[in-house]
Amino acid sequence: MFKLKTFFLLFLLSCQIKAPLLKKGIDRPSYWPTEVWKQSTPEKQGVDSKKLIEMMELIKDKDYKIDSISIIRNGFLVTDYYKYPFKKGKKHIIHSVSKSFLSALVGIAIDKGFIKSVKTKVIGFFPDKLSPNMDENIKDITLEHLLMMASGLKTEDSWHHKWVGLRKMKSHDDWVKYLLNLPMERDPGTKFEYSNGVSYLISAILFKSTKMKPQEFAQKYLFDPLGISESDIRWELDPRGIHIGWGGMRMRPIDMAKFGLLYLNKGIWEGKQIVSKNWVESSTKKYLDSDLYKNYGYQWWSGPAYFNIEKAWRFKWNFGFKSDPIENYYMAVGFMGQFIYVIPDRNMVVVFTSHLEDSENFIPKALLDEYILPAVISNTFIKEEKNVTEKFNFLISSSTKERNFIWHSRREGFTQKKLFIRKEIPSLKLKLPEGSTKSKLLSENEIMAMTTPEGGRIAISINNIPEGVSLKKAGPLIKEAFKSVGSQVKLISNERITLNDKKVAFKTSFEWKYLSLFDVRTVIISIFKKGRWVTMSYSYDYLNESSEPFFENDLAVLTSGLTF
Repeated sequence: MFKLKTFFLLFLLSCQIKAPLLKKGIDRPSYWPTEVWKQSTPEKQGVDSKKLIEMMELIKDKDYKIDSISIIRNGFLVTDYYKYPFKKGKKHIIHSVSKSFLSALVGIAIDKGFIKSVKTKVIGFFPDKLSPNMDENIKDITLEHLLMMASGLKTEDSWHHKWVGLRKMKSHDDWVKYLLNLPMERDPGTKFEYSNGVSYLISAILFKSTKMKPQEFAQKYLFDPLGISESDIRWELDPRGIHIGWGGMRMRPIDMAKFGLLYLNKGIWEGKQIVSKNWVESSTKKYLDSDLYKNYGYQWWSGPAYFNIEKAWRFKWNFGFKSDPIENYYMAVGFMGQFIYVIPDRNMVVVFTSHLEDSENFIPKALLDEYILPAVISNTFIKEEKNVTEKFNFLISSSTKERNFIWHSRREGFTQKKLFIRKEIPSLKLKLPEGSTKSKLLSENEIMAMTTPEGGRIAISINNIPEGVSLKKAGPLIKEAFKSVGSQVKLISNERITLNDKKVAFKTSFEWKYLSLFDVRTVIISIFKKGRWVTMSYSYDYLNESSEPFFENDLAVLTSGLTF
């Protein structure tokens, strides 16, 4: 009898440990992380560290461009992972995750009476922006159609169209007027069509209806209650001073997690209803089939990956991931691998920040599905193993340590202590803006390439000196190289400068359109040394006005930190 009881006891225990116990309801946190997050070992919250260790080892071995992972279970921070050179406490660009914040602000504005309802017609906010020859169907577009990405407008401003419409919109002084005078492709509300422009319209509606800039409105009604300070948020503005809405927001990963926890708790924070429960549920449910992930709500996604499914499957096969499990969670999704996952069944929030490219955008979801979710094995604490805990802590701490980036070979160029060093002749050193990350080389003459936190691209190239060409005339010759990858190349300036090590160089500035779409400003520092032509280039999107001060600062760092 004793053996039988023991068998059943062990059987029940093994079931608890091996099979995830799903939450049927949401347990309110035992505290609120308004001031600070309380940390916990994964095991105290029923999470197996061994699976998280496997994940971190994979990220290290494959050198995935994951910048941070924050895992919240039962309101406790069980994983706070940062990968060099991204640092804890720094703001990260969140791209289209901004749209989910925008959705929350609409819900708050409706709850507080600034906006009547989602059924309100868009033209009612902007009667002065319409032209006599506008498409009649525009009159039928509602705020809800914008939220669910079904406006019917021919905006052509997503990845499907290589953001052509976004560039067209940015070339106009009045973006609202531009959008509301576009042709209609179909009736509003009939088909999902991802559009950054319609998210901008939502931001403009917030501004018009609340008489506050969206970030000011967010600070008062969303960020302040969550304990997110004004200095911890930066949001890009349009030429008229309205926040762009669709992206351009920078914030700390740990504050992204606060927003996720707010939604996990149906809009409640410290006992107060910050966002109504009805809005949380309405904005995260499915309205239309979509094309990146299967379902779309009000600026939130859910369901398995559908965007370019053949590419997604090929990606999974190449990286050894399995197929998508169907999980009951929803997510805020941003370009290059920014995610907030809200997982009610596991009482979890998971945040990723990254700088991934192309199909690599699927990596965070694959890591969530194959490592993080399977790590949740109990609703109560599980036994900790000392050696496992030590290894988990070691991987967390070691991921932040400075590491060298190497391109062709160490002698031809590597980074060390925020410096790029080349020992091969012609030798040189370059001080880099803090937080810069390694990038792909784009030509056979490039020996290094880095991306700054603000999205600028730094590159060093070494070429033969063109026969009979002086240093003064060398920089302008690069105009022809830009034409192979872009158009409308303009030489802005070409001036002689003296570097800190007293070497004479020339600074040449261009404005051009990369792939005939993206407006780029490039500054090139040229020098002749040991019979070779060495160039340091720095490029950025110059229509992004909020990035210009950072560009100028980075350029000053690069110019003063270049020595031969």
